[in-house]
Amino acid sequence: MIHPEAVIHSMVGLRDGSIIAQMGVPDMRLPIQYALTYPERLESGVDEMDFYKLKKLTFEAPDLAKFPALSLAFYAVRKGGTLPCVLNAVDEEAVTAFLDGHLSFSKIVPIVEKVLLKHKIIKAPHLKELSSVDAWAREEAKRLIAN
Repeated sequence: MIHPEAVIHSMVGLRDGSIIAQMGVPDMRLPIQYALTYPERLESGVDEMDFYKLKKLTFEAPDLAKFPALSLAFYAVRKGGTLPCVLNAVDEEAVTAFLDGHLSFSKIVPIVEKVLLKHKIIKAPHLKELSSVDAWAREEAKRLIAN
């Protein structure tokens, strides 16, 4: 979902229907620090949240036509197994090629989609298989980028 205020950094939906959210000022230093130091809570140096200034939280559905890569991410998560690993690897290669000037921005999503659709999913992969799938996906991406 789109959250314009950018103060909710993560949310978890629980079995009983409740949701626990990690909130803070729109500054990624706090959630990154928490991810790196969990379960400890260290002094972050970021400002405290001022709820009186915030006033509201807004949530909007994403425009999937405008952000087609998001549809591919939803597809990879639904299919599961090794497909999210493939998505990540191909996306990293395509974005790197774009940033290096070797690929146009409009080609990123088609390349990701081609590799996702070509991949034969392993449903419950071991770490060694994930490493192999990551390498395969990167090579497929590089091959498509070169053509």
